[in-house]
Amino acid sequence: EDTDYSMKVLKAGYLIGVAKGSYVWHQEHASFKDGSKKYEMMIAQNRKRFSQEWGRILRIFWVVDSEDELRGVLDKTFSLARQGNYISLALRFPVPSLSQILKDRGTYEHSGIRMMSLGSSFEIIWKVLIKKKKYHIIVNKSGLGNVLLRFLGIRSMAGWDDHSYKQVKFSEC
Repeated sequence: EDTDYSMKVLKAGYLIGVAKGSYVWHQEHASFKDGSKKYEMMIAQNRKRFSQEWGRILRIFWVVDSEDELRGVLDKTFSLARQGNYISLALRFPVPSLSQILKDRGTYEHSGIRMMSLGSSFEIIWKVLIKKKKYHIIVNKSGLGNVLLRFLGIRSMAGWDDHSYKQVKFSEC
């Protein structure tokens, strides 16, 4: 699969680039009739094999309270994105010029990192709840936000924790 190949390329020490403005059309499940037993079995086997080799690809929602905090978490978010994870940065302040921040750091945008401006804890929780593909980890320093997320049964952390990340990354799918 393309994701497995990408992980092998990264492990070999190469970086993967995406041409901005390019468009690839992909008809999902074109080779198999949706819902067929053979298709479902193959997907489950491939997912298990991939997870055993690389861990799960995670969707991480990270709430950032200030531009200074954003600058502080970028190294970690880039590291996580380079491992194949998807990071959504929810900013509680006006979205800054990402290109300027990255230029200051001497780096480029990453296709696995998205930024959005969200204000209140309720806006953030609403965004988490309506997402079609659910987040595996929420990083949120807000006490009220974490209480509400836990009440809803969503795993959240008050700060980044490598140990918890590894538990989620390598748990069963």
